[in-house]
Parts: sequence; structure tokens; C-alpha cells
Amino acid sequence: WKWQALWIAGRATGSGWKWYGRTTAALSTSDPVWYPSHPYSNNNKFCVAFYQGYQGIIQRECSTIYTYYPMCEISQTKTCSTGQVLSPVTNTCLRVVTSGMNWHQAKAHCEGRGEKLAVFDTKAAFDWFRSYSYSQGMLLLSARA
Repeated sequence: WKWQALWIAGRATGSGWKWYGRTTAALSTSDPVWYPSHPYSNNNKFCVAFYQGYQGIIQRECSTIYTYYPMCEISQTKTCSTGQVLSPVTNTCLRVVTSGMNWHQAKAHCEGRGEKLAVFDTKAAFDWFRSYSYSQGMLLLSARA
């Protein structure tokens, strides 16, 4: 299977952008990882996805179903199961679910399994993921919903 974009844990707050989940870190709007001309609004109806074609992040409406898949993060583990990959930067396993859904559904899916949407709140974590996803082409790791 191939993916176009993955839902991750960034979200607009109405007054800015932040990572949702294990951190309260702000998501910088001046960071070069954003797709050109993004973000274009900090209205809280917008969420963040990692876009394969650009190797960066984009903003999309949270409630709209795109063919975007959730990227779930399994907390602080050194051993990943089949279909997961270990991030050497965060020591967490990452898992992509191959079912398209909106951001709210993606968040609920991950949380329903005791996981959360992936957070790339440091440059090192984001750079590792971008490099990993690029080296894998558009075929990453998968697990069925």
C-alpha cells in the first residue's frame, strides 16, 4: 500500500499551534518543515498531517476524511512488534494504520489502543522520521485498523 499523508498530533488552538499529547510544546509556524504557504490559519478546526510528497507538514481540517492514515506512537519501548518501527530519537515505536479517517477518528483509534498520535516535537525527531520515510519510499510500516 502507499500513503499520501499521515495524521500526527499537531493542532491549531485558535491562537497558535501546538503538539497534542505528551507535550505542551508550541509548534512553530516559522519552521521550514511546513509546506509552503502553510499554516494559513490557526483556527482550531485545523490539524497537522505529514505529507509524503513534500516531506513536511501541512494543515488540514480535522473533521474532513482524507485518505490520510493515523500514525500512532507506542510510549517508551525498546522493542517494537511486527509492523512497527523504533524511533532511535524518542525510543518509541511508530505504527501506521492503513485505514483513511479524519484527525478526530485517528486520535480516538490510537488512544483506544493505549497509544497516541505521533509527536515530532524536536527537530531531531522530525528529521529522523523524514529521513526514514524518504528512505522507505512511499512504503512505510503498516497495521490494519
